Amino acid sequence: MSEGLWTGRVVLVTGAARGVGRGTAEYLGRLGASVALLDRRADEVSAVAEELRAQGVRCESFGADQTDDEAVEQAIAGVIGAFGRIDGLFANAGLAVMRPFMEISLKEWRKVIDVNLTGTFLVVRQVVQTMIDLGIPGSIVMTGSVSGMHPMNQTAHYASAKAGVIAFGRELSRELGSYRIRVNLVSPGVVRTEATEFLITQPAISTMLQQVIPLGSWCMPKDIAQAVAFLLGPQSAYITGAVLPVAGGNEVIEWWPIDYSTPGPPDWEKLRPGSSTSGETL
Repeated sequence: MSEGLWTGRVVLVTGAARGVGRGTAEYLGRLGASVALLDRRADEVSAVAEELRAQGVRCESFGADQTDDEAVEQAIAGVIGAFGRIDGLFANAGLAVMRPFMEISLKEWRKVIDVNLTGTFLVVRQVVQTMIDLGIPGSIVMTGSVSGMHPMNQTAHYASAKAGVIAFGRELSRELGSYRIRVNLVSPGVVRTEATEFLITQPAISTMLQQVIPLGSWCMPKDIAQAVAFLLGPQSAYITGAVLPVAGGNEVIEWWPIDYSTPGPPDWEKLRPGSSTSGETL
C-alpha cells in the first residue's frame, strides 16, 4: 500500500496499548496515517504513543475504559481536539476468557459481554456521530473472532459476545451506508500476543494448535494489521458488511476436541488450555 493513500487520514485504534491494537497502530503510522490510541491502561498507551512519535508518527493517546460512556465521550472529544477529524476506527479492544460453560459465573459472563459487545457499541456510537456531524465518509473495522463464527469449546461467553459484535457490525453496514460510512470486521484465530502466551508456552497445546492451522504458523499482530489497513483504506472503497477471517484457515476446525463417545462431563483437565486470559483476540 502506498503511504500517499494515508496522508491526512486520522485513525482511532482501541486496545492500543498491547498486542493487535498496538501492532495495528504502528503499522498504520508507518503507512502515513495519523493515529489516536485509546486504551484503559493510560500509562501504557501513553508510552506507546511516545514511541510512535519518536518514529515520526503523528500520534496522541487517550486513557479510557470503553465500558464507561462518559469516559468514551470525553476521549472522542479529545481526539477531535487533537486532530480535528476521525476518518477511520479500528474497534479492537476486548476481553478474552476461556472457561468451561458450567464454571462461568454471572459476574464473569456480564463482564465479558460488557467489555466486548457493549464497549464496542459505545465507542462506535460516539465515532459514528462524529463522522456524521463532520460529514466524513468514514470507515470502521471491528475485531470479531472465529469463535463468534464457529463453536470451539470453553468460550461460551466470549463466543457469544463476538457473535454479537459480528452481527452488530453487519447491521451497521446497512444502516450507515447512506452516510457513506463503511463497516467491516476481521475475525482472527489465536494471535501470538502477550494475551496468548499461556497457550503458546504449553508445548502440547502449542503443538496441537499449530497442527490444525492449514498455513502451519501462528497468526501475528502484523497479519491482522495488514487486513485492517486494507479494510480501512481507500482500496476497499466498495466493500462493506464483510467479515474477513484472518486465521490461517483454521476458522472451521475444533480446537479443543471432546471425546463424545463417553457420556458425562468432558475431561477438562485433559483439554483445559490453562488459566483464563484477557486480551484483544483469541
